[in-house]
Amino acid sequence: MTATRPLTSQERDLLAACAVDPRSRASFLGVAWGMAVATLFVAFLVLGVPLSLGGVDVSCWPGKDVTLLGVAAVFVFWTAIGARNHRRHRARRAPFEAALRADLAGGVAGVERHAAVDAIRVTAPEHGERAYFLRLADDRVLFVGYWNPTAHGASEAAETGGFPSTEFELARGPASRVVLGAAGCGAPIVPSQTFELGRRSPDTLRLPGAGEWVATPWSEISATYR
Repeated sequence: MTATRPLTSQERDLLAACAVDPRSRASFLGVAWGMAVATLFVAFLVLGVPLSLGGVDVSCWPGKDVTLLGVAAVFVFWTAIGARNHRRHRARRAPFEAALRADLAGGVAGVERHAAVDAIRVTAPEHGERAYFLRLADDRVLFVGYWNPTAHGASEAAETGGFPSTEFELARGPASRVVLGAAGCGAPIVPSQTFELGRRSPDTLRLPGAGEWVATPWSEISATYR
């Protein structure tokens, strides 16, 4: 069941923050120029060192001019690569930013109400945030999180807002589908398992994002994502 309600100020701030592209043109050019320096270093090892050992003076004409032209060509090449990658990144991200702007202009959050029968708590290895796999009453699996640990530590049964719970509401941006928050409105659920997310997972396994539906069977969650 989905309903709508006005966005809170915190939710507006979250959507606005998501709309800011964390990868600027400068960051792409920085990577590209780093590759240019690495290319020139390899070229120096492959060409410069043997020529120097062979007694060839590349500092004189035409060696000096050819060297400067080569350096300029390498930087132009990698600058073009960086600019192309930035354009592709912007093209991929533009629909998401348009959806975020639509959510902000609409001023409402979509609220989904779900019933859960079991929960598995996971912790993220980078910063220790917690999240949950939730088995719903219709046997679908939903991934919800992340929360920062409280002073009570990982053994606490419920997060702020009474989550996980037998009944809970999940707020999303209607267009962007960005998760704005989750709140329990039923009886607390004590997680049946707890493990660290991604500790032994294959490098090719994409970990679920907040608010994503998970196709993995409930009985295989731990073996798949641990």
